Amino acid sequence: ATGHHHVWSSMHYGPFPILLKTLPPLFEAAGVVAYFNGHEHNLQHHLVNGVSYFCNGNGGMNVCNGAYGNVPPPGAQQHRSCGGGWADVTVTASELVMHFRDMQGNVKYTWKSGNP
Repeated sequence: ATGHHHVWSSMHYGPFPILLKTLPPLFEAAGVVAYFNGHEHNLQHHLVNGVSYFCNGNGGMNVCNGAYGNVPPPGAQQHRSCGGGWADVTVTASELVMHFRDMQGNVKYTWKSGNP
């Protein structure tokens, strides 16, 4: 699934209340593996109740810092970084692979899911 706004965020905006209330129950009931969004100017991955929430809002613009105190549920945060970058995603019949990359294209973080 995709959308502009985030559900979970540990950076500037924090969790998005109306989406947090409505989307996770739908995703979990439908067996959604991943939700991709932008909006926040950073790279994040949160894993909550079997759904991966990826924020790829960095797009070369870096307006974040580590001072934000927003947190997802305990144990949910898998990755969080700033400094510009982008993501690439490959989906096959047997897996989903997502890479966060820095501005030079170097892999900063990789996540794989079996059987999307």
